[in-house]
Amino acid sequence: MEQFAELPMQPSLAQCPYCITETQVKVHSHKERRYRCCTCQSTFSERYGTPLFRLKYPLSIVMLVLALLSHGCPLAAIVFAFGIDERTVASWQMRAGAHAKRVQYQYVCRNTIQLAQVQADELWVKLQGRTAWICTALCVFPRLFLWGAVSLRRDKNLVLQVLSKVRQASGCVIQPVLVSVDGFAAYPKVIKNSTFDIVN
Repeated sequence: MEQFAELPMQPSLAQCPYCITETQVKVHSHKERRYRCCTCQSTFSERYGTPLFRLKYPLSIVMLVLALLSHGCPLAAIVFAFGIDERTVASWQMRAGAHAKRVQYQYVCRNTIQLAQVQADELWVKLQGRTAWICTALCVFPRLFLWGAVSLRRDKNLVLQVLSKVRQASGCVIQPVLVSVDGFAAYPKVIKNSTFDIVN
């Protein structure tokens, strides 16, 4: 549980959510873990803008539950082990997923990634009475996850959703990109219709 312990507050890394100008931030309360903006005098929680904002559970429990979910632990097992309502656990998962998507948009899909080599693949997941397909793209050398999409059909549209985000990550810079795929015929069709220099 030590890896999920509260870290010391670092005002130099905090940014006021209310000011649009450069500002200095100081610690307002160590007990409540709140900062104060020296420009507008507003106080704000250290967890503002994160999936942990306004959660009443201890950080260690929330982080452990999210870590278990991300590694495939069944929801029923978490509910039994921690005695937490399944709707609460599902809410944490949705909040964490939405936050991760915003971070992915802000830092990955912003025309700044040197791709060089991308690995794209799909896998199927068996659901009750049907099958779903998950398509993902990974930047090989830094092992950076670029994007993923889910569909009930393994088709050109599923591949297009993922490779369009790969294009956003590379931006307008002309760069040759080697795309490693499993032979699914939709990949060459989508890649050839792309507007950047990409090789499959």
